[in-house]
Amino acid sequence: MNSAIEQVLHHHEIKAFISENTEKLAFYNALVRAQKEREIHSTESELLSIARFLSHARLSLRFTAKKGASTEALRDNVRTTLSILD
Repeated sequence: MNSAIEQVLHHHEIKAFISENTEKLAFYNALVRAQKEREIHSTESELLSIARFLSHARLSLRFTAKKGASTEALRDNVRTTLSILD
């Protein structure tokens, strides 16, 4: 993933692939299912925004973990991130 991200500036096709797959597909389908099950109450446009936010948070969490953050700090980040679904 890190190698692919490094290539984003130079390769339009890689940028399009990463954008489509990380921003939408990773979380969007799960959010749509949750909406259909009435577990969350968000509009269609909000679901896409939430999916993008969760994708960004996931990447940020990976970076934070790699730099050696404590388990407590990582759990706090996850708790705060997931609070947007309340």
